[in-house]
Amino acid sequence: MEQAGHPDTASSAPVPGAIPPPPTRPAFPAAAPEPGIEAASAATRPAPLPSPAEQAVASAPEPSSAPVEPPPSAWARPVAPPTPVPAPDEATATAERPVFTEPDLDQTHVARSFMVPSEPVEPNEPEPVEPSEPGQPVEPEQPSDPTAAPADPHRTTLVAAVAHALRSAVDAAGRPWDSAHLEWSQAGTQHSGRTYLRSPEGEVVRLGLPDAAVAALAELRVQDATPDAGTWFSAHLTLTPGEGVEPDLTVERTERPYWNSPALGMVLPAGTAAPAPAVPSDEQWLADLTAFPRSTEHVPAWLQSSTAGPGAASAALRQRLTEAQYPADAVVLPTDAPSAPGSAPLEGALELRQTGAHRFSVGVRDYGVFEPFHTAGTEREAADWLWNLLVAPLPAATPVAAQDLQYRGHAYQGAYAQIFAQLAGGGGALLTTLPPGVALDRLGSLDGIFLFPWATPIPNRSLPPTASGPSTRLYQFVTTAPLHVEAEIVPPWFGQPGGSLRFRIAADGVGVRQLVTARALMEVRVAS
Repeated sequence: MEQAGHPDTASSAPVPGAIPPPPTRPAFPAAAPEPGIEAASAATRPAPLPSPAEQAVASAPEPSSAPVEPPPSAWARPVAPPTPVPAPDEATATAERPVFTEPDLDQTHVARSFMVPSEPVEPNEPEPVEPSEPGQPVEPEQPSDPTAAPADPHRTTLVAAVAHALRSAVDAAGRPWDSAHLEWSQAGTQHSGRTYLRSPEGEVVRLGLPDAAVAALAELRVQDATPDAGTWFSAHLTLTPGEGVEPDLTVERTERPYWNSPALGMVLPAGTAAPAPAVPSDEQWLADLTAFPRSTEHVPAWLQSSTAGPGAASAALRQRLTEAQYPADAVVLPTDAPSAPGSAPLEGALELRQTGAHRFSVGVRDYGVFEPFHTAGTEREAADWLWNLLVAPLPAATPVAAQDLQYRGHAYQGAYAQIFAQLAGGGGALLTTLPPGVALDRLGSLDGIFLFPWATPIPNRSLPPTASGPSTRLYQFVTTAPLHVEAEIVPPWFGQPGGSLRFRIAADGVGVRQLVTARALMEVRVAS
C-alpha cells in the first residue's frame, strides 16, 4: 500500500531481486491514525500467500474415488461396493450400473439369485476308493495350505454364476472368440473390474462388467477369507468356447493389482513401471487388511513396506532428513523420541502432528504458538508435503552494507514509537502493514511466524531457551512488498525483561520461509 509522505517510493513498484532503497526521512508521519504503518481491520485481514509447494498440491488432480471405510467385519454377510472404478480406457457407463448392496439377505438365498444356469447341473458321484493293500506304505496326509481356497459346493455355485455372467456378456457381443476374461478386485468397499475377449485373430475386444459377476465375486471374496491368510486381492476367470468346459478361476493373494494399470491386466507384468498415484492407495489396502486380517507371514512385502501405516511415513521422512543433513532439532515428527534435557526442538521448528482420526497437520511452533500450514488426510501425504516444503529452493541471501541496515532501523524508530504508544495504551495486538524497505530479523530457525525490528536487543525479545540451540541462526530480512503483521509488546519471560516490539505474520498458514520463497521478504547478510 502507498506510504504517506513518500510519493517517490510509493509510485514505483519494487524491482524483483532488488533491495528497496532506505527511506530519506522517517517512514511514518506523526499524524494519527496509525501513521505510515496503516492499521487494517480484521475484516480486511489478508489472504495467505501460497508457497510453490502449496500451489503444486492445489493443482494436483483429485483421485478417481475417495477412500471409504472398510466393512465392519471380515466375517459379515457379503457387501458389494457401491461405486465401481472403471479401467483407464473403459467406458464411463460401467461405473453407472447398479451394484448389489443387500448385506442383510440370507447368503444362501443371495447366492442362488446370482446364478442363472443354462442347463441343470448333474451331481457328481464320488469315485470308490480302493483300500490299501497290506504291507503297502501309506502316504502321510499333507498339511492344508492356509492360502488355498476351500472346496465348497457354495463356492462352486458362485464361480458358476461368474462364468455364466461372463458367457452371457460374450454372447451379447456377437463376436467370434477364442477366450473370454474377467478380472475383478476389491479394496474396502470400492472395486474395479475388466472384461474382454480375444478374437481368433488375437484382437482384444472390451466388454462391459456384468453386475451379476460383481455380486457373486464380492460374496466369494468374503467366503474365501481365512483368519490367518485373509482373502485375495484380485480374481481372474477365463472361459473358452465349447460345451461342458470348466471355467478357470485364479485368485491373487500376493501380487498387487493396480486398477489404473496401463496394461491389459491389473497385475503388472514383470518389469512394468507402476502407475502413479497407485489406485487403490496403500491406505485403502491397509483398511482392507483391517477387514480381512492376515498374520505377518501372509502380508506381502509391498504392503509391509508401505509408508501408509502409523508412523511409517514419519520414520521414512526422518531418514531422508538425516541423509540430507538437515538439522534434527529443526523438524519435529510423531515418531521422534522424547527430547532429552538440553535437546529441545529449535524455536520455530516445523512440526508434523496428528490432529484427528484421519487428519494430520504440518505447521510451525514459535514462542509456544502452533501455526498450521497444511492439513492432510494421511500421515504420508503430510510427510510428503513437509519434505517438498523443505527442499524447495530458496533465493540466496543478498549482501548489504551494515550501514544500510543501521540506517533503515534508525529511520523507522519514530513509527515504532507511535505503535508502541498505541499498544501500551490499549493493550492486545495491533493489525498493521509494514511498507517495503523495513529491516527485520529473527533468531532460531528460518521457519517461524514472528519477526523483530532489526537489531532488537536480545533481553528485550524474551527468547525461550529453544532459541539458543546449536542450530540457532540470526536471520536478517528486508521487506520487498507490503507485509501485514500483528504488532505486540513482548512480555517479560524466562527471567528476561522483554518490552520490545514483535511482529507476527498476519496471514494464516504463512511463515517466514513462505514469504522468502514468494520474495515478499528478502533475506540479507552483512557484506564483509
